[in-house]
Amino acid sequence: CADAIQALAIPHVASQTAPVVTVSQGVATVTPDATLASYSLIEAADQFLYAAKKGGRNRIESAPAD
Repeated sequence: CADAIQALAIPHVASQTAPVVTVSQGVATVTPDATLASYSLIEAADQFLYAAKKGGRNRIESAPAD
């Protein structure tokens, strides 16, 4: 997915990171229950997003599959 977006070669002249639009994504999933706070899912996805950026950008990071 990230490579496909980069392959579109959409110019991003204001970026100091890449000359074309790229995407970094953080993905998290949970099994909902009554005790789960909604912010915990958002926080987990945010942590994976920053891991994707730290890992070189233009990538997707998520928890390993069980």
